[in-house]
Amino acid sequence: MRIVALLSILIARTAWACPICNQDGSISRNFILIVMGAGILGMASLLLWSIGRGQYEDVEEVKYRILELYRRTSVRIH
Repeated sequence: MRIVALLSILIARTAWACPICNQDGSISRNFILIVMGAGILGMASLLLWSIGRGQYEDVEEVKYRILELYRRTSVRIH
């Protein structure tokens, strides 16, 4: 129990050295907003990239290809 108390005191005293933490040891609101913004920007760019590459043009064609392959092969799934 003493070790946990000593470690918590040590961590609390050195929290100001953390580049993303405030003086009281809490994470800066700006850091959270930057990380969330980067994540949203990354997801939006992936969505635009996939639309540009035509990933969403014909989503029904895949199931017809699978059915055609199933008909051509002699393997039957029961």
